[in-house]
Amino acid sequence: MGTSSLYKGPKITSLLPSDYNPDVNPELDAPDETIPTKDEAGEAESQQDDTENEESNEQKEDQSNQPSVKWGTVRSSMRKAMNNRSSGNAKSAIRNYTKALGGHTNATRQAAKVRRTAGILYSYFAGTPESIHQRFVDAGIRFDGRATKDIFNDICGLIAPVPNDLEDSLTNKALRETFADVAADQSIDLNQLESFNEELLQRLVGGLIKHYIFDKLLLQSEQTALKSCEHVSDLRELEKSIKENTRLISVMFANNEIGTIEPIAKIGRLARAYGITFHTDAVQAFGHVPINVARMNIDLMSVSAHKFNGPKGVGFLYVRNIDDFEPLIWGGGQENGKRSGTENVPAIAGLATAVKLIYNNDFESKIAHLYELKDYFIDELEKLPDVQVNSKKGTDSAPQIVSASFKGVRAEVLLHSLEDKEIYVSSGSACSSNKPGLSNTLVAIGLDKDLLDSTLRFSFCYETTKEELEYTIETLKQLLPMLRKYTRR
Repeated sequence: MGTSSLYKGPKITSLLPSDYNPDVNPELDAPDETIPTKDEAGEAESQQDDTENEESNEQKEDQSNQPSVKWGTVRSSMRKAMNNRSSGNAKSAIRNYTKALGGHTNATRQAAKVRRTAGILYSYFAGTPESIHQRFVDAGIRFDGRATKDIFNDICGLIAPVPNDLEDSLTNKALRETFADVAADQSIDLNQLESFNEELLQRLVGGLIKHYIFDKLLLQSEQTALKSCEHVSDLRELEKSIKENTRLISVMFANNEIGTIEPIAKIGRLARAYGITFHTDAVQAFGHVPINVARMNIDLMSVSAHKFNGPKGVGFLYVRNIDDFEPLIWGGGQENGKRSGTENVPAIAGLATAVKLIYNNDFESKIAHLYELKDYFIDELEKLPDVQVNSKKGTDSAPQIVSASFKGVRAEVLLHSLEDKEIYVSSGSACSSNKPGLSNTLVAIGLDKDLLDSTLRFSFCYETTKEELEYTIETLKQLLPMLRKYTRR
């Protein structure tokens, strides 16, 4: 199932009752003691669906009497929850969502996979504490004084659907989030039989439903927002490229040549929905643009210190869940057994200091200063004859990078001429400075062939001044006519 099918909101009608209160756990009937097999569960679900079809006309009539909520209201409350994922905002979004659908019964009907998972969860955790405990032991779950979160991880692996499509992934994610929430409760100890009670069952099933609704609604809102996003076609192509064996999506946060910022949060949401690990190369972004790894659903993030005034030769990798990774190189026990080798402690200390200097000293004003400089410089460059600016103004582009092409002048010649004036720039990417050939980035944006070898990158830092940029512009005014005069034709 592709996310494009989620643009308009559900067609029929409901995961929670119309009067559902997220603060109250759903009422549950006493279940059977036996655990249904997959075939039995599928048969039961089919029978249930038949019954639901017979009752659909009556329910449609009932829905007309229920309070209605417009989808605009739903998405408005969702935006608040996306910007501030507080408990109150999340509950408000869920309430509006379920009301817009018509209530709990109708919502569950559209979510067969989460309904099936809730049924399996229900069957495992129903009955006496002794019988519940024995079921899991028989299923190969070890207790042996293990932490509740570790036991829940094993149970989740037993119950959660394999993420073969979007609904599977949403259900799998919702179940894992539910288990994590419950495991955080210090009063829950699965090594104690009294922990297996009716309250635990209600919390698990209710949590599964709430997390599923929230995550699905979040995805719907993201997809609706994509309609007006210039990256929408690329995101749809990304989704089409996802296969059953896709395990990683890796995207550059900000392009190192022209500064373009990718829709990281939207890509992260897409990756999370499909249960795929998401990595971003944030070398050009960290220290220059706001980054929230939680809101952007970033699992892995690469950072290099020298891009924000730290020492060369050191960086770090942010990892959301270090337990998911095994070391590539075995040896010493450095970094909690995840790597071997001796760390460059002085460089690491320098990196930490650079981070503090950037983020602890009015980071927002520094970003604003950089964007002001960039926009001014682009305006002045565009006034020069036969100059094409390849970077965008505003926050869609990194604030410290400006790429410009100078028709009729080779980049290398202009670079050295500026160097003689103590203006230091680069041609192309620093990563490929020793590699001949044209820039893949410039080719990809459709830059004219005559300009591919005439492009320079100007980089700023927080200490760059407007006076320095004025000097650069004046120098270009002097150099360009002279260099063009002697350029071979």
